[in-house]
Amino acid sequence: MKRALVLLGVLGWLLSVQLAYSVSDTSKRLPVPSASVAELVRATANDLPNGPKADGRPGDYVLRNRVATFVIAGDRPTHGYGRFGGRLIDAVRHEDGRQRDFLGEQFFGIADSRGLLFARTLRPTAFEVVSAGGAGKPAVLRVQMTDERLPLIDQTTRLPSQPLGVQATITYTLEPDSPTLLVEARLQNTSDRPQSYTLILAWIQDDGMQMYLPPFGNAKAAQSVGAGAGMLALVQTLRGEIPYAAAVNHALSYGLFPFGDRFPVVQKVQDIYLFTLLAGGRAEPNGSVTARWAFTVGNGETETVRAERNRLLQREPEQTLVQGTVQNGGGAPLENARVYLFQQSGEAEQFVTVVRTDAQGRFAARLPQGDYRAMAFADHHTPQEFRFSVPTSVLPSVSLPEPAQLRLRATDLLDRPMPTAVVFQRLDEPRVRAQRLLYGEEGNYGNWTRVHYSLTGDETLQVEPGRYRITLLRGFEYEIAQLEFDLKAGDRAEFAARLALTAPLEGYLSGDYHLHTLASPDSFDFFEDKIASYVAMDVHIMVNTDHDYHVDLAPTVQAMGLRNRLATIVGNEITPLNTIGHFNAFPQRYDPNAWNNGAIEWWDRKAGEIFAAARKNYDGDVIVMINHPRAPTMGYFIHIGLDPKTGEIKRPDELSEDFDAIEVMNGMSVAAAEAVMQDWFYFLNKGKRVLGIGTTDSHHVFRLQPGLPRTYVYFGHRDPSRVTPDNLVKQLRKGDLVVSSGPVLTLTAADPKRPRQRVRIGDTLKLQGDAIQLEVQARAASWVRVKSLQVIVNGAVVREEPLNQPDGKPLDYKATLTVPVQSERGWVLVRIVGERFTALFADAPMAFTNPIYWER
Repeated sequence: MKRALVLLGVLGWLLSVQLAYSVSDTSKRLPVPSASVAELVRATANDLPNGPKADGRPGDYVLRNRVATFVIAGDRPTHGYGRFGGRLIDAVRHEDGRQRDFLGEQFFGIADSRGLLFARTLRPTAFEVVSAGGAGKPAVLRVQMTDERLPLIDQTTRLPSQPLGVQATITYTLEPDSPTLLVEARLQNTSDRPQSYTLILAWIQDDGMQMYLPPFGNAKAAQSVGAGAGMLALVQTLRGEIPYAAAVNHALSYGLFPFGDRFPVVQKVQDIYLFTLLAGGRAEPNGSVTARWAFTVGNGETETVRAERNRLLQREPEQTLVQGTVQNGGGAPLENARVYLFQQSGEAEQFVTVVRTDAQGRFAARLPQGDYRAMAFADHHTPQEFRFSVPTSVLPSVSLPEPAQLRLRATDLLDRPMPTAVVFQRLDEPRVRAQRLLYGEEGNYGNWTRVHYSLTGDETLQVEPGRYRITLLRGFEYEIAQLEFDLKAGDRAEFAARLALTAPLEGYLSGDYHLHTLASPDSFDFFEDKIASYVAMDVHIMVNTDHDYHVDLAPTVQAMGLRNRLATIVGNEITPLNTIGHFNAFPQRYDPNAWNNGAIEWWDRKAGEIFAAARKNYDGDVIVMINHPRAPTMGYFIHIGLDPKTGEIKRPDELSEDFDAIEVMNGMSVAAAEAVMQDWFYFLNKGKRVLGIGTTDSHHVFRLQPGLPRTYVYFGHRDPSRVTPDNLVKQLRKGDLVVSSGPVLTLTAADPKRPRQRVRIGDTLKLQGDAIQLEVQARAASWVRVKSLQVIVNGAVVREEPLNQPDGKPLDYKATLTVPVQSERGWVLVRIVGERFTALFADAPMAFTNPIYWER
């Protein structure tokens, strides 16, 4: 059983996709019953919450009271790999500021005695309104369900999915005035022999919220404290007496707990949690077993979850109400500060709860007798630790040094403010992020302390006191500005800089053709944040490619007033779970009434069938791209066993060449790109005209990923508002593309006998002689240091020229180069070999063109 659980965890990081709407959705007023009343209704649009994760549709079932609203999907396809209705999809509280839904996908996994390798999910067959509620009455919905195949399991294991012979009855109950949905699952054995059933609830929730698992604290810290080693180091098995799980953000908290006492084991794979609701429950023929659990909606802290669990389990431990205050250095109360409470026991401690302060800076928690360590955080303030004992006669209070104020102004050479990225690197506390992991306050900044994207380039930022190196950055075409600041509490400082455009690529629009948002289970990025980052980094085209899910960012771009700066295209990273590879397809149709907004179903299909389905999924031409083809478990060329040196393919029956592009560069790694270049060159030498593209595969916007690297496509202008899905594909088909992770370059070619008849990248040169004349122009900002220019003919470097970039100066290189060629047909491209960046990045810069082809 343990091995099966681990395997399910390994599958988890690819398992499921969540719905995401724009974070700018304002909360709408939902119908709220009177006190002592619960209601169960079939939803209209007015009954459904909005928010980043809202998934409800008219016709779904709404259980509500004066405290909360819960939405159970009706008998319809639902987004994610749970696929079916009958499950909880939305939950909100009714107080102001708490009516926006953040609930990630939850879905069932069920297995019999054969184990989780044969797990299936549940599909509803009938819905029954047991009680519509009313004054003093609960609202009760009963859903009859049967087991159904779960492609994320059977496609990964490649084991046939067979019916389990189980009928499930899921009963949802909401009492008046309660924030908690009570759930009971009765599993009936319809076979003629005894069976053992395991029921798991999978929950994807880390994006936009922090998960806490007492007694460990934040779930990320729990991985290092309470986790066993997982298969392939992907699975974390958290062992301990875990009373509940709580996902928390600034406004809401979601709590899950069993009625059986505690979770003995919680598994986590990346951002997917697996909660065992029933483990090996034995049912005789025609007999049944039952699991009961509760799901509660709190007010942005775990204290409300604790209190609700104690109430429902009828536990009244001896506890004392402790109240305290958090204020700033000037004595003013701090609202929405987070206070983390740990009970001490010798050298050890256990996480008890996290509470938030109200408008008067007050917090409250019910605590058992003992000694406590507390840590208080507030945005951009210096956190402070304090200690107290319970019972106490002294009111716990803490003062947080207030932020510094940084006046920011980033302009062009005409002194006009422009969007920019602001990168903070803490110099005085290099371990500050690791120290905050226990509390979930470390931020999702990767190597940086903080990253901010300014759409105006002219604003004042609050900054936590400290010593920083701060960089203003607007992509690769511009110079950067970098200064060090020692910011004390309450200081006011100014950072004004002109960022010169020293490496423009006229006529080309930069784009990212592989990126993710909140709609992917492994991305945390809200729509506005993602859009702002690409504008700040001077990227013109975003092709959104969430995992098996279609997102249309255009309405959000329009609402933000940025259509003149950014074009967005609906795409899809098709993500099979059977290790054959990942594939991008764009444009794709956007249909909110279809599963995952119109994404294709990849299961039971080979790569060629997937490509064909993607091409049919848009009324127009479609680009199909092989993503990260050398990534373990996700690389198509690894799967088919391609050796680009010999041309050997170990699985030739699984090779389809019906693709248009190869993701040569995925992220900033030059070494990884050079490996995939050999695959690209192999297909070019076979005569297949395939595009070489560089992308970010950006999942985490605040790790400074957008636009690093980028692919330029020639349009003859630099106006993103003129880009459409169809004309983007048309320009890509022409092949005039340049990939850059720092420098930029252009290339034209001619027969030396006809030097005025020049062709562009992607064109075919009709050659009469035995040489090609190339005109090359290369540019790089002064902080992007480059070494040489390589000319590559049919995959071999035939010439390398030093670029001699002046020290501390940008590069502006022009040259006419003549290279001999011998074959009847072939191709040529140029590549810049980089040396280093003078700031921010450890990888060397690089750029390369797509080929110019020739034939005699």
